[in-house]
Amino acid sequence: MQIFRTGRLNDKRVLKLVEEFIGKLGRSGGHLKIAGKNIPYDTDHAKALFDKPSNYMIDAVDISSDDNALILRFRRGIGGQDQNLDQGRTASPFYDEIAVDAQRNPAPSAERIVDCLALVQKHLAIPEAATNDEALGLLTAQYAQLNGLFTELTESGHKRILELDKLHANRLAELSEKERLLEEGLTHRRAELEQEYQDRSSDLLRREEDLNNRAHMHARRTLGKEITDKIQERLEEAMLPRRTSIISWGIFLLTLLGAVGLSWVAYFSLTEFATLVEPPATTPRMSPPETNVSPGVGTAATFTALLDSPLALFLLLRGTLSGFASVGFLVYAISWLKAIYHDDVRARRELSVTRST
Repeated sequence: MQIFRTGRLNDKRVLKLVEEFIGKLGRSGGHLKIAGKNIPYDTDHAKALFDKPSNYMIDAVDISSDDNALILRFRRGIGGQDQNLDQGRTASPFYDEIAVDAQRNPAPSAERIVDCLALVQKHLAIPEAATNDEALGLLTAQYAQLNGLFTELTESGHKRILELDKLHANRLAELSEKERLLEEGLTHRRAELEQEYQDRSSDLLRREEDLNNRAHMHARRTLGKEITDKIQERLEEAMLPRRTSIISWGIFLLTLLGAVGLSWVAYFSLTEFATLVEPPATTPRMSPPETNVSPGVGTAATFTALLDSPLALFLLLRGTLSGFASVGFLVYAISWLKAIYHDDVRARRELSVTRST
């Protein structure tokens, strides 16, 4: 049996202790004692009788656990010997007494005994101040118990604080690592998005340039067709009209025909002149092979015949003038052909310049 001395407990607190004992260890039997009379324990009935905190009417309580291995005893006052709680009890106005009696048959487990003792110690109260040494000793014991409990709580609290600090540090390290990974992921994702944006921008610019080039190509195609049509019209109408070309070639042919005609007139005139100035052949004479005729004698005879015949002079002049005129016509025909060639070259040059523009 283990006895605990405590400050005075009112009836409501005693019932609270009993309820917790029953809730943790069960109940096989028990009773309350008031003024030496046993009252069967009933929770609702006892609460109705002893619900006020100012009541101190319960003298004793005996409650057995469900296996009858533990008995909770409450007494007001102090008994004599520890082995018999009720022997030689002396009532005290300063403290009460709670005992836990562990039976031997059946013997309770150590865990159930510890649970029961912890339950009792939770409901112990500091006794009122007293003048006797026994009350002061009890108070000193209670303070020592509280000091031990405070030391235990302080140590456990400090240990728990260290554990929490370590857990907090680990958590901060995990959060820092996660934050670093998230920042790296965000940086990588931002770089990917920027690269994707640049690629799409380049693609859009390229497409825009393609569209612009296509528009320019279409415009150039249309403009080229218009220029080609205009050039064709200019070739047909403005460059060298057909009538002008016919007239130019007609003039060239007429000039060439004139040169040929004048050449024929010159040839005919000179032939007639040569016939007139040639001495008449009346009787053929045989000249010996060794006879030599002087050139000066023939030239003088020709000049004499020219002065004696006006027709010969006319033929000579007509042949000479026709020859010079024929040469002049021929030169003019050549120059006219050259002018036609230069006009054609100039037209082709203008055509090439117009195409380039």
